Amino acid sequence: MFWKNEYDYSIINESVTDEILNEFLKENGISLQIVDNSTRWCAFAQCYAHEHSFDVVKATSFAYMVSLFMTGMGISAGTEMYFKEEQLEYDLLEKLNEIKSNESSEEIQVKEMFKCIFLTYQRDISKYEYSTERLSLRLTPSEMEKFQHVNGKNNKEKFKRLLNEDKKMFSVKDSEYKKELVKLGFSERLLCSPENCKIWVEHCEKYNMKFLKGSYGTIVHKNFNKYFKNSKSNKIRDQLTCKDKLVNGEKIELPLDHTNLFNSKLEENVYILTSSPYATLNANLINNLKNYPYDVYVIHPNFLDYHAFVDEGPVGKLRPPLKEVNYAFTNASPEQILNINIAIYDDLGIFVFQLLSEGNKNI
Repeated sequence: MFWKNEYDYSIINESVTDEILNEFLKENGISLQIVDNSTRWCAFAQCYAHEHSFDVVKATSFAYMVSLFMTGMGISAGTEMYFKEEQLEYDLLEKLNEIKSNESSEEIQVKEMFKCIFLTYQRDISKYEYSTERLSLRLTPSEMEKFQHVNGKNNKEKFKRLLNEDKKMFSVKDSEYKKELVKLGFSERLLCSPENCKIWVEHCEKYNMKFLKGSYGTIVHKNFNKYFKNSKSNKIRDQLTCKDKLVNGEKIELPLDHTNLFNSKLEENVYILTSSPYATLNANLINNLKNYPYDVYVIHPNFLDYHAFVDEGPVGKLRPPLKEVNYAFTNASPEQILNINIAIYDDLGIFVFQLLSEGNKNI
């Protein structure tokens, strides 16, 4: 077991349920039954891989590795014939030790490890593949001459160089913007691309933002801590997520991902649970919120945002209005939110909270 506590996949995405996963497994012909936490993580990883367009073999290996590092027991399905999984486990274990050496909470470390495994499979899995495929083709003399001038000890190395598969995993510490990003609160171990780093620096400078310490990818205005402070209240978190509340026998589904819980410094006993999910704001989502007992707001991205939402650039580019939205779930009254909005607007010129859905007070 790699962790002191046991975690399930809700730490990555609270909107997914076992029912959703079972339906996904059935629809995709995956022979896996959810019977414990390891199989639960395995099913979730299969679904997550499918959403990110992994092929079947890569998705199955990814699910094995996720279940292994999340629970200590990997659910294998024979993918070791395609990937050097023993070497991959060793390399990921080194990454895990790096992640656990920082001072963040174990929950954040679990999330960072999941992301590390995902990015390894998304960007670098090719270096762990066995050579199981054969390619035969004829070249013209001029094409062969060009090919021979490619750097590499043999034809395979030359071919891999042409495919650009010799790139190592990139992180903030490898960036020319490392100094600026660390000063802004970004971790040196944050996996990214050179383009990400440039955009983050320019974005944060343009909108006077920084990385929120202890968060999972949240960036906030540099004056954020003047108005809010982090809260570790599990009671309030459970209250705002409606963890144990059922409506007509079913759990209330909320778009929860990359969540933070904050306590207002401007209004007494006001808590705000923020979420930055990879989900489009649509009629189905709004319909799901009709059974939620608290008000839901959309957050202005120049006050709080998710770092991956600004990755595409250019800096300052407006997003489609229904995509990549940051949400606020709160026990605050409309009057309290208005007071907070006015106070921040007077200071920063940002109207932070825009009402999306009124809470159903009958629930």
